[in-house]
Amino acid sequence: MDNKQLPALRSFQLRQVQLDAIEGVRDAWRSGQRRALLVLPTGVGKTITALESVRRAVESKPDARVLWLAHREELVTQPLATVRALDHFESLASVSGLVKGRADDCSAQVVFSSVQTMQHRAGSYLQHGSPSLIVLDEAHHYVPGRSWGDVALGLMQADSVGSGGCFALGLTATPERADAIRLSAMWGDVPAYSYSLQEAIDSGYLVEPDFHDRPLAVGPRLRAAIDQANSEDGDDEDKDLAKALLNAGIADHVAQIADEVRGEPTLIFCMDVAQVIRTHTILVEGAHRAAYLTGKTPAGQRRETLRAFEIGHIDVIVNCGVLTEGTDLPRTAHIVLARPCGSKTLYIQIVGRGARLYPGKSRFDVWDVLGAAQVHSLVSSVALGIGRDDEGLTKWVATEDHHDRDWSAPKGSMWDAKIVPMTEDGGSGPHLQLHRPRPPMAGRRSGIINVDGPFLVSPEGWAMATGEGGRSGVTDPSRKRSKWLPEWIDLPDGVRALGLGSYGTAYTIPSGGQVWPMIVPPRARRPTLLNSRPVAAEIAGDLVAEVGRQAAKIVNREAEWRRLPVTDPQRKYLRRLGVEQEPRNRGHAERLITEWKAAATMKRLGLRRGWTP
Repeated sequence: MDNKQLPALRSFQLRQVQLDAIEGVRDAWRSGQRRALLVLPTGVGKTITALESVRRAVESKPDARVLWLAHREELVTQPLATVRALDHFESLASVSGLVKGRADDCSAQVVFSSVQTMQHRAGSYLQHGSPSLIVLDEAHHYVPGRSWGDVALGLMQADSVGSGGCFALGLTATPERADAIRLSAMWGDVPAYSYSLQEAIDSGYLVEPDFHDRPLAVGPRLRAAIDQANSEDGDDEDKDLAKALLNAGIADHVAQIADEVRGEPTLIFCMDVAQVIRTHTILVEGAHRAAYLTGKTPAGQRRETLRAFEIGHIDVIVNCGVLTEGTDLPRTAHIVLARPCGSKTLYIQIVGRGARLYPGKSRFDVWDVLGAAQVHSLVSSVALGIGRDDEGLTKWVATEDHHDRDWSAPKGSMWDAKIVPMTEDGGSGPHLQLHRPRPPMAGRRSGIINVDGPFLVSPEGWAMATGEGGRSGVTDPSRKRSKWLPEWIDLPDGVRALGLGSYGTAYTIPSGGQVWPMIVPPRARRPTLLNSRPVAAEIAGDLVAEVGRQAAKIVNREAEWRRLPVTDPQRKYLRRLGVEQEPRNRGHAERLITEWKAAATMKRLGLRRGWTP
């Protein structure tokens, strides 16, 4: 929202989803949960929703102090400008101030500031009193043990394990991090309220995207590197890959797409500055009205560029790492994905830039150059406890070939993998060994990574090991949604179940025309909800599937092992459970076992149509 446009907008009406979100946050606070995470997609109105929560807090408690923290200039100045522009927030306008640069309104009742500024001015702010409420915009950036998270915890006067301190409201459209660190330490296992990008599109709050597959023609070696970068274990900022793509003509390829939509508002997302500059140069030489933005673009020039785009003086902005957060460009009609997206968060942020409503706009186009849209969906997982902690622990995955009992990385991976026994290489015990036999691209290093146990071998032929180190190079084929098909089991009363191996069983429970998505860990006394409210069945299925993909435990109903003969242990276990039906193969036996366990858990916990938490 441009500040020059704000004075014309004096009033507004909250959407139903915003009212529901505010109540979800209030319910979380009333229940004793002092930190509430609000998940709303870009364009639905996170800022207005949070400002309304702040207004109600200040009016109900006149001595309350509020601190609004963000990590970018626009995310600090825009909400303050909104407060001063709208009559609805008149009660806040007179008590709000800015702490940034030369502005030093630390004594204001409602302070807007950047987290970087508060790293240095926290003492000055706290001299005027502790905050009663802290709002953290783009809250997925804040985790204990990282600088911004520790700044926020210090201002809350809370410890790093999630207890104590003032009330906190986190805002995000994407409750996941590129480094896969779980957010539950800061925000608990489930957001106070969540609403996905797909739900907003279905409800008419956002515009539907049209996806166009426009792949860059590359050789098999470079294609393998692109696929790897698009995976959750890949490096989508790999400098060698960026250079290779530039040499392969990605800038000219993107310019051809721009020629097809000439004159229409277009955002192009690149890997690095070199790609941005080369693409921009070709566009300007082709008489396009184009500009570019990078992390080094001065703030004033950036504001002028965005303003020029909004009023139609330029048609194309080429960027890398700039327009994914904190930018409102509703005029956008085309998104060009000219970069890989290993991070689903990044993917949703980029696609969401085109989804805002705009007069005369009913659809927008997403041009997929490197295949990111083939990997990711628009539904984000809201299970904040899935992921890794911040001690360098991660999950490593390999698959088993049932014919020769060897272990290997998934097809297309840059790594080989095997289980190494205790006696083979002098290790202390069985562990998973990952080996990159040859560098897939110039400049990459080969080598061996030994991941010490424990590792888990699941019935579907997966091994998982937890070990020290950075992110693995193993591609998880569950990311390939078109090939990875979960097998849902229909239970009585409309309940559906999905086995997640050692993680337990996922359920969707019908309730009032929608369903509750949940996971029940083994022997758990209560389910873990995957959302703060019931959602449409399709959304619930996607939420469960996304959690299962992160856990790498969803059984692929077309996996080769499912067609193998039934094992003796499976037959014995089925007899012990009292299942009389004779299984056709190993996959059918596994389904019968999962169905019996899911039904027993359903009965034990009273999961039935109309269930409520």
